[in-house]
Amino acid sequence: MIIMTPSDENECRQMLYTGYQCGKPAAVRYPRGNAVGVKLTPLEMLPIGKSRLIRKGQKIAILNFGTLLPSAFRVIRKNSMQRLSICVL
Repeated sequence: MIIMTPSDENECRQMLYTGYQCGKPAAVRYPRGNAVGVKLTPLEMLPIGKSRLIRKGQKIAILNFGTLLPSAFRVIRKNSMQRLSICVL
């Protein structure tokens, strides 16, 4: 079974489309009412089993699952971690 956790409503749309098109059992977990107002892009199949590199870095890795992505960036900014080499997936 393919389980997907989008970080925003556009990614949710893309994952729903991918789950429908892939022909395998798939689930998308997205909290109700958590849309953040991102720009919607045309639907396309996402690569299954691949992560998305959001920020390049080498010293620290933050693995994001779902809607906590804005929180991860707030922590980086709030704690003056911008200069550190942080990778966000």
